Amino acid sequence: MKYLFILNDPPYGTERSNNALSLINPLAQIEGVEIRVFLMEREKR
Repeated sequence: MKYLFILNDPPYGTERSNNALSLINPLAQIEGVEIRVFLMEREKR
């Protein structure tokens, strides 16, 4: 099974990206699972 996670949050100042990665980690341990993580942050103006 293939999964794509798109995290659209800054790496600092919020725990959402960290929480998402903690949930992805156990999923990555399952045999036959392919995970891709796309990290992005919208530029603040």
